[in-house]
Amino acid sequence: AKHGLQNEVEEALFASYYTGGKDIGDFETLINIGVSVGLDEREIKAMYETDEYVEAVRLDQYEAQRVGVQGVPFFVFNNKYAVSGAQPSPVFKQVLDKIWDEEKPQPVEEPGGFCTADGVCT
Repeated sequence: AKHGLQNEVEEALFASYYTGGKDIGDFETLINIGVSVGLDEREIKAMYETDEYVEAVRLDQYEAQRVGVQGVPFFVFNNKYAVSGAQPSPVFKQVLDKIWDEEKPQPVEEPGGFCTADGVCT
């Protein structure tokens, strides 16, 4: 995320694991994945030698436990709704529709104004 490559890294991790049969828990495999998407090898190795991201990882783990993650895939929407497992598209549509209904801007009586679900009006 620091370099704006999180999507590329995620895709490379999936491809390495599911298509290439690679061990994505292996240090050298992770370095190769990072380099393949444009990250600097020295920076990757240096990151592993520090605790720079430990707190962020622990926070992610805590949040996952808090919302009940017990497997993958697991999707969390707005830190409020969760979908566990591989679900059909209508399940995701239902969640997204519910979120839209809760948060879509609401017209106000003043011309050009809108209010959000939390009551903030423009």
